[in-house]
Amino acid sequence: MNRRPPYWPPGVESELEMMLVTRLEHAGLPTGVGQHKIVPGRQFTWDRCWITERVCAEVQGGIWSKGGHSSGVGIERDCLKASLAAALGWRCIFATRSMIEDGSAIALIHEALHGQECQCIR
Repeated sequence: MNRRPPYWPPGVESELEMMLVTRLEHAGLPTGVGQHKIVPGRQFTWDRCWITERVCAEVQGGIWSKGGHSSGVGIERDCLKASLAAALGWRCIFATRSMIEDGSAIALIHEALHGQECQCIR
């Protein structure tokens, strides 16, 4: 069971999600809302969503350890989740730990939110 520290903001469910939120804050970007359902009638939640801009982000944890995102079932579930969101007009960003750490995830989110490349982060 994932035990969430009490000082984490609402909607943050993992260390990687917290890292993403912290990096967004340091970049001066909005953090969006966490664990948001964007596909009506489905239980899929996204780690971060910017509802007005129709941008969603998912942190891909456990990719090297046969975690939920790297199993066959997990990959199929993530493909369906992203495809349904895209069909509804959402721009979906997937981020790994290394993308969060090197700033490329933040740059991609900036680009999706503002429609322009972010030179300051890369």
